[in-house]
Amino acid sequence: MNLKEYLEKQIKFLESEANQATENSDEKTKFLFDAKIDELHRINKAVESGLISNL
Repeated sequence: MNLKEYLEKQIKFLESEANQATENSDEKTKFLFDAKIDELHRINKAVESGLISNL
């Protein structure tokens, strides 16, 4: 599995967990998952642009 695939899997997993937190009205956990999702999207953009090639 390459870095891009790994990031995409992590984003999907965290989005699922964030949705579950929303269903449970757990705003603190939702906030934390959303922050991590944003971070992974930024890393993914850096990978796509060639700025990052490995972690």
